[in-house]
Amino acid sequence: MRNLGTSDTPLSEASDYLFLDLDGVCYRGSAPIENAPEGIEAAKANGNQAAFITNNSMASPPNVATKLGSVGIKAVPEEIYTSSRTGVAQTLEHVPAGSKVLALGTEGLFYELEQVDLEVVASADDKPDVVLQGMSKDLSWRELSEAALAIRAGALYVATNLDATLPQERGQYLGCGSMVAAVVHATGVQPLSSGKPAPDMYRLAMKESGATNPICVGDRLDTDIAGANAADLPSLHVLTGVNTARDIMLAAEYERPTFLGLDMLDLNIQIPNVEREGDEWVCGETRVRIDGESIVVDGEELTTPVLALNAYRALVGAVWHEIDAGRSREDFDWLPQFTVVRDV
Repeated sequence: MRNLGTSDTPLSEASDYLFLDLDGVCYRGSAPIENAPEGIEAAKANGNQAAFITNNSMASPPNVATKLGSVGIKAVPEEIYTSSRTGVAQTLEHVPAGSKVLALGTEGLFYELEQVDLEVVASADDKPDVVLQGMSKDLSWRELSEAALAIRAGALYVATNLDATLPQERGQYLGCGSMVAAVVHATGVQPLSSGKPAPDMYRLAMKESGATNPICVGDRLDTDIAGANAADLPSLHVLTGVNTARDIMLAAEYERPTFLGLDMLDLNIQIPNVEREGDEWVCGETRVRIDGESIVVDGEELTTPVLALNAYRALVGAVWHEIDAGRSREDFDWLPQFTVVRDV
């Protein structure tokens, strides 16, 4: 059973490193996210350093650092952990230096391969030791076929990540995992993968940064938060990206975050404990209970789907308790999509 965590001080005073997701946390597409730069700078003033951890394998760390700078967030390439970086590191755990790699991807993957002693080849006829597949929007039938031929000939198969979709302006496009699925279907071989929700990205960041008590910040439950849980690290979920307050309430246990916030300002503001008192759940001065298919906040039935931040936290505690006690998630189909604000 995974419940909400407790912290007597702001998270940035209890941690030494921020492990930050990118899209949905630091920026949204190419647009800035409100309070992200301010939240990060305040956390740094409290003694934290930052590492940026993303399943995106397409962009190189220098380009990611430049993009972060364009939205007001300071970063250097060494602080950027893409799934290409961790995919190459994972590859080197299984093959010796100098091995041949058939690489499918873009400049982000080839940038990382240039940093290590691996020989990049383009054909199965070169007898590669490894097929390393990253995301590419231009990946062709011919390239996928070369990968399948090499894997059938015995090459180790490694994928940077297994994301089924890639968020774009028009919606959810095919992600790396969807193109990996074509190779898996052709070969019957499942790849190794370091991308979230695997714990590898967080563990590599800890090893290389020297972090001892990081806080992982993410917007997606199935990658950022599940990956932090797999690495046994605390997480802060923020409502600036993909998953909503309702999603948090109905989250599977392995996707439940440790702490709940609105945005990255909450790294530096004390997060009150969520505690049960009788049939109510209390967070700060706010009391919440579930009454049938109604929500009661401080003694009054909630009539609009707007929750103050502490009421949101308390309601999450209440719903998780009901589910853990045996109530099905389908019993909560009546829950609306909530808007969460700092003050009502």
